[in-house]
Amino acid sequence: MAEKKISQLTAKSANLASTDLIPIAESDGLGGYVTKHVTGAEVVGGAGSTTIYNGDGQLSADRTIDCNSNFLKFAKLEYLYFQSNAVPSPSGTPFVDFFIDPSGAATSDIFKIRDTSTAHFKVQNDGTIEFNEAYTFPQADGAQGQVLRTDGAGALSFSNLSTGLFSQTADSTPVTNTTTPSSILGTGIGSLTVPANSFAVGDSFHLVIKGNISNLNNETIVIELKAGSVVLATSGTLTLPTMTNQSFEIEADFTIRAIGAATTASIFTGTEFNYIQNSGSNFEGKMFHSLNNTTFDTTISNTLDVYVTWGTASASNSIYSHITNLRRTY
Repeated sequence: MAEKKISQLTAKSANLASTDLIPIAESDGLGGYVTKHVTGAEVVGGAGSTTIYNGDGQLSADRTIDCNSNFLKFAKLEYLYFQSNAVPSPSGTPFVDFFIDPSGAATSDIFKIRDTSTAHFKVQNDGTIEFNEAYTFPQADGAQGQVLRTDGAGALSFSNLSTGLFSQTADSTPVTNTTTPSSILGTGIGSLTVPANSFAVGDSFHLVIKGNISNLNNETIVIELKAGSVVLATSGTLTLPTMTNQSFEIEADFTIRAIGAATTASIFTGTEFNYIQNSGSNFEGKMFHSLNNTTFDTTISNTLDVYVTWGTASASNSIYSHITNLRRTY
């Protein structure tokens, strides 16, 4: 190949081949120069098996960068994208991507780890942190003693710790002029239901009901606390004195002793029923306790309810609640 000045060389139109010859000049010690050549293979090998032009390329083997205690700086970086194809996949598509966009300009995500269908973790340019495209963390810390709380729709927020489960916000429908077992609980906020397999040994709860009662003299009533159709505790038949729109209160405590299906699960219930009769000023009533280790089942959903049954159907027999509160105590 005839010698040419650098200004006379033309750009190579294709990728560097191993057989390409690159001319270099070496001094002959007499004021002149001797032309030699470097092969394309030698250039690629000396560069660590990477391309050296402004274009896409690939490594031919594993490589290590030793920063020797120095930092690695990417100036004017738009974004950094790592894509893994090493995980077996029937379609051969990438399994894990790492995406870094310092400014959040390309998307709203500054950093993201994802597979082919889900972004498992990402930090957005407004500071939001999101997991599994399912829920996001708040952008600021809460107050001392507050806890993270979910709205059930993917948003977490800091709120005060509450043990409340249900609070009645309207009077219940009066149970009157009937002998059919009927609930004395009204509507409210929260829930009286514990989902299947959600109980743990030691879980404890407190229930309080306040309302009004009227009844004929020597009328009978039965009070039952139930989880669905399962009776947790019953007062048995109580004979009441004459009462006219008198206040009453029911309090109950529940403790889970064992979890599992019926005959394995166990719950203890302690209940008080208190009232003041027309001619008195002292509390009267009954305490009744019960252990259910035969029909109670924690592997199914359980909804708490309180039923009353009058001995006779009369318009003079009536009971309803103003307040019902259920809270966790342990």
